[in-house]
Amino acid sequence: MKKQLPYAVYLDKVYGAWLGKGVGGTLGAPYEGRKQQFEYAFDRRAVQVMLPNDDLDLQVLWLDVLERVGIDFTSDDLADSFLANCPYSPGEYAYFKKNYARGIRPPESGRFNNRYYVNGMGCPIRSEVWACVAPGDPELAAELAGRDGVLDHAGDSVYAEQYLAAVESAAFFESDVVGLLKEYLPLLGADTRIRRLADDALRWSEGESDWRAVRALILRDYGHPDCTNLYQNIGFTILCLVHGRADFIESEMIALNCGFDTDCSCATAGALLGIVSGGAARDVHGELERRVRDAVRRPQRRASGDDAEQRARGRARAVGVEAAVERDHLALDEVGAPVHQAEDREADVLVQVRAVGVAVVAQDKGAHGAPVVLPFGPAQGVLGETPDARVRAEQR
Repeated sequence: MKKQLPYAVYLDKVYGAWLGKGVGGTLGAPYEGRKQQFEYAFDRRAVQVMLPNDDLDLQVLWLDVLERVGIDFTSDDLADSFLANCPYSPGEYAYFKKNYARGIRPPESGRFNNRYYVNGMGCPIRSEVWACVAPGDPELAAELAGRDGVLDHAGDSVYAEQYLAAVESAAFFESDVVGLLKEYLPLLGADTRIRRLADDALRWSEGESDWRAVRALILRDYGHPDCTNLYQNIGFTILCLVHGRADFIESEMIALNCGFDTDCSCATAGALLGIVSGGAARDVHGELERRVRDAVRRPQRRASGDDAEQRARGRARAVGVEAAVERDHLALDEVGAPVHQAEDREADVLVQVRAVGVAVVAQDKGAHGAPVVLPFGPAQGVLGETPDARVRAEQR
């Protein structure tokens, strides 16, 4: 029987996928690559500013390909766009780009000379766009994901992207997340390592009340020295979805506290839960915007852009970051705030500095001195705690 979904509901679920992916990626990004177990508590200040993330960047690029070429796009269409528009080259992306530039096309471009990263998270994190263009059609979503995954991966990573795309596609009509994770297990193959990981992660998660114990089992049997490796991170994603019991915050914090490729596990879980609930239930943007406005005070004195830049440099050095401030890029107005914040005059000399590989937000304390909080937490405690320096630095 043909499935029907009102457009308003469809749009809300796509928005939920976007929000869940963005919030999850922002929550996990500052801790990506750290392999220890955390015990962070959630704080909304941790997601006040959405961070750039290849998990979403590449899917926007794929949407552009779909709009230009249509549903019959080829792997080469994706590869051409990837090579032309993606300047970054970590891990498997670098091997793909080198292979493709030498005339090695998909599916060999993802396999050739790529033994270390062939089973990475680079393609499973790109699954949501295929679900969003094939809602309620898991087979089509998986087929589209397969055209994508072979660019820079082979085998289990491609199966994992297809599996996630199918689960997410079905989630437009079904709300039992754990049931969906089980239903589409056959897409992982009959006797593959990724299938064994998924079976074990589901069994351990359902049989063990402490997610920490499940994490230890996943690392014992499927751990890998590369923090972006597929197996441990897909295991953590399954773990957080089972133990989170469809609670967005609980699921996200379990994923983050597992460590390793935290932006990917948080973002993937967040997107799936966002599809199930819809964006209206996850729309924290308005609340976050109000919190940011409440965190700053009307300026008590005027300051020049040059003064604001100098203070930004000084505060950046105080936390060990050298920031090169470029006035042309900052567009500071007469009170030292970026133009988009100068309109309402509520910022207390807020300066955003973008330098090579570094983003710094510094606040002149002034008379009121309320902190401007960025999504970076301490080594332990509560996410988003603000140090006395009131400066956060993002290492990209």
